[in-house]
Amino acid sequence: MDSRRIESVQLIRAIASILIMLNHWAFIWEKQTNWNLSLFHMGSFRVPMFFFISGFIIHYIFFQKKQTILKFLKARFFKIYSLYYIFFIPALIMWFYKPELFNAATGHQTDILASFFLIPAKEGYMHIINVTWTLPYILWFYVIFGVFKKFAKDNDDLLIFASLYILSITIFHSFLFSPLFIYFFWGLIFSISLSERNKQIFTIAVVTFIIYLYLLNIIGSSNIINILIAVFLPITIIMLELKEKIRIPKFLSKIGDASFEIYLSHNLIFGAEIIIYKLIGIDNLIYNIIYALSMLISIIIFSIYFHKFSKRFI
Repeated sequence: MDSRRIESVQLIRAIASILIMLNHWAFIWEKQTNWNLSLFHMGSFRVPMFFFISGFIIHYIFFQKKQTILKFLKARFFKIYSLYYIFFIPALIMWFYKPELFNAATGHQTDILASFFLIPAKEGYMHIINVTWTLPYILWFYVIFGVFKKFAKDNDDLLIFASLYILSITIFHSFLFSPLFIYFFWGLIFSISLSERNKQIFTIAVVTFIIYLYLLNIIGSSNIINILIAVFLPITIIMLELKEKIRIPKFLSKIGDASFEIYLSHNLIFGAEIIIYKLIGIDNLIYNIIYALSMLISIIIFSIYFHKFSKRFI
């Protein structure tokens, strides 16, 4: 794999973050109006696809930076927690004054301790920024990657460790062996296959993938289509760019760069915008549509500029 930036990674991150944002936006507007926005709830592959590309990125970036694994992981953890606390602190202040604004789906049960440390929330509870339930998985994957890389002599060893972990997920049932980790590891394996330019590695990955799908089918999983999309859509897009079959528009690349900021900020901004919406009392269809669309556009613009600003310090 060469050292150039793979722009299609940002395209995939942009797609995943926009789909997640649209899903939450649709829930909000269905409550405010009688609109049927079920179309935006489709595509439960969006979070798995985000995980897949995260697994790809961590391996790709690590070998680009040529740092020690400890220094690399410190930088990743610092970036995640720093950005997270920028949004967590105002959310916490708001929660102290208006806890009823948070987590209506769980009866406003918010796990503040889990939210602070970014660990899994207690059963029946949610994080104060509810979308951050995914971050403990990302952080734990970083830890697993660090341990594997410490003991792996080369990419072949890393591939074996990853494949064994994927297969162990079909046996053990806990947070540490959640099925969500398969997407991280398949992203990792895909990055290894590209860096080694080894078709045998990719073949092993596909075989492992098929075995896992078979085991899923035995236990009656209905998520196979979503798994296929979450894994093979990013692979297809990346391969098309590497073969110079597609070019990624700059504005989509910028959205991808700001995808983490979109992910963290959108529900908080939605909440503030809905409060303003209720105060204004809009009842005209055209104005409703304009306001609804402006909510989406404002988050994208805010996130792009916030990302540009935060890069100076984080």
